[in-house]
Amino acid sequence: MMSFSRSRYASIAAVAVMLASAGCTNSDSTGTGDGSHELIIGATSAGSSLEIQALERWADAVDSRTDGELTITILPDGQLGSELEIQEAIINGDVHGVSGGVTGVPELDFLAAAYIFRDADHMTDVLRSDVIDPWSQAWVDQSGVEIVGVLERLPRTLTSSRRVETPADAEGLDIRVPNTDFQISIWEAVGATPVAIPAQEVYSALETGVVDAQENALDTAYANGVGEVQRYVTLTEHTFMPQFVGVSSQALQELPDDLRTVLDEEMSSAEDWLSGELETAYNDILADWEQQGLEIIEPDVDAFRELMYPVTERHAADIWGEDVLERIQTEF
Repeated sequence: MMSFSRSRYASIAAVAVMLASAGCTNSDSTGTGDGSHELIIGATSAGSSLEIQALERWADAVDSRTDGELTITILPDGQLGSELEIQEAIINGDVHGVSGGVTGVPELDFLAAAYIFRDADHMTDVLRSDVIDPWSQAWVDQSGVEIVGVLERLPRTLTSSRRVETPADAEGLDIRVPNTDFQISIWEAVGATPVAIPAQEVYSALETGVVDAQENALDTAYANGVGEVQRYVTLTEHTFMPQFVGVSSQALQELPDDLRTVLDEEMSSAEDWLSGELETAYNDILADWEQQGLEIIEPDVDAFRELMYPVTERHAADIWGEDVLERIQTEF
């Protein structure tokens, strides 16, 4: 059983009060007592991030189109803890949904491995195919959570306090990574020293010198203020991965068909809006970082890929089974 810190309990308690004031005794039920429905979604992204802006647009559009019959409340900044803590809250009936990059389903979480996708379009084509159907069902089976949205993000790239242009420059680099075996192995392959640190602690770890570097989606790193505590940005672009928006299957089943249709249609619109914003955000972020004094480095990507991709291949066979990675590389 996962444990929450006191602050996490306080956040969950605040949600419980919100539900009670709306006439709900358990958030497994979306009904508010007056015939309307409410979904509460916990998110780990910073409130200023484009992902949260997309979710807020989704919530506003749903509220407007349904005349308040369906309201969606977004709680960003990890107020309810990590993605896995939020999922436990969903299972316990405290909230309805989660938005983040970690699902706890190995097949979905492995999308964060290095150089699976050539670019964002390649990623989108795969995620809209039948390739992920069994992985999506695994999330339902594991946590009762159904994917309702796939939010694009900018590629994961490296920022650091020392200059990194080739894998040799990363030798001995203390780099913050998510706590997954394959992401640790990927950075060990280039000679770095990976350190698993929770996302909410990355800024302080960089600021205090606990680690020298971090890797994350460019827009996420920017929203988290990483540029304030780093000197270099190395455009490894080693991972294109989405942020999944998942909602309790039980909560979705309680929605009338017309409200579910609006929810899905407006999520599609929010996804399209976000993709459009990211097209300009990439250059805008790099330009702003340069203004702040960071050096933008275009590295030897092939050299990084040569060392990292074999790690992806080994783990893919164990997690996805034989031939899935090859299918992604050759059919899309």
